Amino acid sequence: MVNGLSSVKERAREAERLVSWGFREFENYALLKAGEVVTDAEVWLGRDPVVPLVIEKDLTITLPRKARREMKVTVRFDGPVPAPIRQGTPLATLSVQAPGRDPVEVPLVAGADVEQLGIVGRLGAALRHIVWGQSN
Repeated sequence: MVNGLSSVKERAREAERLVSWGFREFENYALLKAGEVVTDAEVWLGRDPVVPLVIEKDLTITLPRKARREMKVTVRFDGPVPAPIRQGTPLATLSVQAPGRDPVEVPLVAGADVEQLGIVGRLGAALRHIVWGQSN
């Protein structure tokens, strides 16, 4: 809605100018597709050493074209993640930051089940961690 102008023609011209500016200066960026693996998280005492972290929904953001170059994408989680882990469990947060914009934060979930090691495996892993500092 464009107000404060003296004629319909002026309002139409100003509206067209604003829409043209928006299409020229901004762009939609498809960053990730639903189900796409973003990264892996190390697993503590699990049958698998890592669990994939996936995004549940498509992630598309609209940014000024100039801000794209300075965009930063980070993943935050406390690791290693203790087993057992169920697929779909939220484990991390993906953060997209760009100049002049509020950060966009999206949860990342486990992309697979990871069972816990048996008692012997857990004892062996604990011993390796104590003696050699290995995490799994």
